[in-house]
Amino acid sequence: MQNYSTAKRACRTAAMLIAAVTLACCLLGGCAPKIEKVIEPSAPAAKSAPPAEAPQPEKVTVSTKFQKAGISWDDDKGRRVLEAGFTEASAQEVNGDAQAELKGVKATLYKDGRPASILYAPTVTADSAKKEIKAGGGVKIVSKANNTSALCESVVWKSGESKLVGTGGVKLTMGNITISAAGFEADTALKKAKFSGAQANLE
Repeated sequence: MQNYSTAKRACRTAAMLIAAVTLACCLLGGCAPKIEKVIEPSAPAAKSAPPAEAPQPEKVTVSTKFQKAGISWDDDKGRRVLEAGFTEASAQEVNGDAQAELKGVKATLYKDGRPASILYAPTVTADSAKKEIKAGGGVKIVSKANNTSALCESVVWKSGESKLVGTGGVKLTMGNITISAAGFEADTALKKAKFSGAQANLE
């Protein structure tokens, strides 16, 4: 009975989480939610015939998909932090472990309530509690403050620190200057940066 109650409670919690995410995405840009799979817990054994050994807890999986929606974050002062559109997203919770992934992302990153740069990435995971995103699959960042752009395999943006941390095949270009590096750290607007394993092309 205890295992059944645990599985049932996990299923209800997961369903509530997915419903909340679905409503948020619909309000922000419209979506087509679809519950892909729900594995219901098995019925409890009759009291008159208890199982010979303790049953294993049922694995409860809830998943959903969205298309062509968007998200936005504000800080505690009401200033915009992030605006992001995506072509597809998936959210899943397995026994209380929530996971989410955005695909085909174009995001505006803000600093002090003003647009600082545009980020393009095939995949992004976002943590609204930390106000942090992780982008991968080949990322491009274009500054809104100058003519600087950066390419790298993956990047983490920490909005609270206004910091971009990129790794893998880094190329930062400003005018005729291109810097290749293994990694970099920069402010959100790409005004200042430091590199690891860097080489500069001044042509």
